[in-house]
Amino acid sequence: MKVINLGTPLRAAEIIDELGKKRLAYADVRFQNVHLKKINDLIGRRVFTKNDLFMDAGGLWDILQEEDGTIGRYHHHHGLSPTFIISALSSLQDPELVILECQTHRYIVVTLSVDGKAVLAVIETDAPLRNNRNANINKLVTLYEKNDFPDYLRRIKKRTEARILYKK
Repeated sequence: MKVINLGTPLRAAEIIDELGKKRLAYADVRFQNVHLKKINDLIGRRVFTKNDLFMDAGGLWDILQEEDGTIGRYHHHHGLSPTFIISALSSLQDPELVILECQTHRYIVVTLSVDGKAVLAVIETDAPLRNNRNANINKLVTLYEKNDFPDYLRRIKKRTEARILYKK
């Protein structure tokens, strides 16, 4: 498992950049100092049991690749830079909006404003690690910019008013 400490952003960017150069589909990445538990205080319920965030290296590789708009078998490239990813993950502790997206209560969508851009982080709670099915971790499923965020927010409000857990 590769550990990336967001408390040391320069080193974290180097590690993310290294992972973006090779595809390690069967490895896990652990982001430390994400402070996810602060979201629990904002929404008034215990959703995140750990502060750290995990992602499989293949998913990280995907979001680092140049944006191509294709949705193949599980691949959708977002063209994010390592520094943008670090900024987005560091800002999770102060979200603009937290939405419970699935009726199963497993996916939390946190919207952020990073460098003036709306970003969605989709996080699965109580997920297994690739190499440890009993881990019960917070898994970053994907991270991407949302260009049409005002329209997206209007659609979410119409569709899932009761599912908005927090709004700044």
